Amino acid sequence: MNDNRTSDYISLNGYLIYLLLFADDTVLFGKTPEALQFLLDKLFVYCTKWKIGVNKDKTEVVVFRKGWQRVNHSWHYDNTELKVVDHYVYLGVLLHYNGKFQQTQKRLAGQGSRALAALLNSLRSTYISPEQQCAMFDSLVMSILNYASEQCILHRDSFIYSTPSEQGGGWKFYSIKEGSSRCPSSNGFIYNGILDLCFNLNTPMTINYPFFKQFCGNMNAELVRIDTTDKQQFIELITENRTTERICIQGTDNLTAPIWTFDDGTDNLTEPIWTFDDGTLMTFFNWDLARLQPDGRQGNIEMYTGYKWHDLEDVSSSPCIPICERR
Repeated sequence: MNDNRTSDYISLNGYLIYLLLFADDTVLFGKTPEALQFLLDKLFVYCTKWKIGVNKDKTEVVVFRKGWQRVNHSWHYDNTELKVVDHYVYLGVLLHYNGKFQQTQKRLAGQGSRALAALLNSLRSTYISPEQQCAMFDSLVMSILNYASEQCILHRDSFIYSTPSEQGGGWKFYSIKEGSSRCPSSNGFIYNGILDLCFNLNTPMTINYPFFKQFCGNMNAELVRIDTTDKQQFIELITENRTTERICIQGTDNLTAPIWTFDDGTDNLTEPIWTFDDGTLMTFFNWDLARLQPDGRQGNIEMYTGYKWHDLEDVSSSPCIPICERR
């Protein structure tokens, strides 16, 4: 480009951005009317030399500006005046003259609503599993709603805030700790970056701790360990809307420690030592002391009334929600 007025063009990290090419689409940028006309003239020379045709009926100009202002300039390509419009759709994204994206959002929302209506209509005559329905929703509807939003997608708000490298109204910044290597989404596992916790929330089952341990083990997991207040509160949060009160978690009291003995060693009294399944000592507890918990060497732990802990035997007729964890 033989134009020394570089200030009339967009600069990004020292590079002038005045042209975008994608397939047979071309976009020209200029900060001034003269700069844009200069680029149009250059484009005409290039296309004439290489015998490339330009559809002048589809070639339009958008003047980005604050508020509504009359455009008092005109632009020409091959002596044809180009139409000035309020918006232009480029690669599926509606670009409005005010530089805002409300119209883009409305357009995508409308397309998503039509796709959802078509999907629901097709499902009325065909039965497919809920999992397949969700997969179709992600493919046919969410792909529209999240179009051109690779930097801002729907996700669980469960990551650590950090100091942003740039500032901007409405932005949130997250520091995400990589956990996908041990926490793929198979079997419903979800990764919480704050707690570094890979877990899944299962449907209620009749209490059977040996079965639960095998059930989690088959997914390369174990019953969830509750070892901090934050983890306790998180489990309360994700289960608060469940109708089943009991939550089955990890913990056993197979070990004991002496409390006191007589000098001759008789009448040795002991108390249980609670450990995780691998023998690691438990240091965090949330026993239901009002109900005298733990009440006696039953070997397992459940969250019950008010998410307080109760000790429990291996098998019970009551249902609970087993939560598995990958470590």
